[in-house]
Amino acid sequence: MRFRTIGGLALLASLTLAGCGVSSGYNTAQMPYLASGAPAMTQNDAIAVSAWVLKNPGVAHGDPALAARAIAAEDWLAGQVFLTGNFDTYAPARIVYWQLLRNEVRSYLGIPTDAPSQLVVERLLSASAALSQHDESAAASDLQLPAFGLGPTRTIAALSNLPVFSQADRAFADLTRNGNRGTCRENMPNC
Repeated sequence: MRFRTIGGLALLASLTLAGCGVSSGYNTAQMPYLASGAPAMTQNDAIAVSAWVLKNPGVAHGDPALAARAIAAEDWLAGQVFLTGNFDTYAPARIVYWQLLRNEVRSYLGIPTDAPSQLVVERLLSASAALSQHDESAAASDLQLPAFGLGPTRTIAALSNLPVFSQADRAFADLTRNGNRGTCRENMPNC
C-alpha cells in the first residue's frame, strides 16, 4: 500500500512554521493520506500507538507491523512543533526528549539520524500495512538500504523484538501531563 501526501498541506505547514519563527528546515513530515483521503493516522492515534508500544515494547513482540506503525507515529510526532485537538496548541516543552527518542529508535533500526522524516514515516507505514497483510516482499521493498541500514530482513527482525528505549518515558511525560490537565491525580508527578 502506498501513501500520498497533500503538497498544499506541506506548503501551508512550512509557511506556518516560518511565520512562527521556527526553521522550516526542521526534520518534520506530513502524515501520509490513504486513497480515501483520510490521514493514515490521526494525531491522537499516533500518540496512543507510539506511547503504548514504545513505553511497553513487549506488546509488539513478534508483531513487526504494530512496531513499524508505532515507530512511524513517533518519528512523525518528534517532528511536530505544535500538537492540536486535546492538546490545544501545545508544544512539547521538552522537545529535546522527542529528538533523543527519535535518534535512539532510528539508531536501533539503522536509520540515519538525518534521514528525512517524510521518507521514514511513509516507508514504515507502508511496510506496516504490507506486514499486516503478511506480504513480506512488499514490506521488504519499503525497508531497503540506504534509508534502513539493517536491510529488510534484519529490520523486520528488529521490529519484531523492540528493546526498552531509555527516552520513551521522558518524551511522553509532557503529553501525559498535558492530556490529563484538570484531572491530575496524586501519582502523576508535576501536575
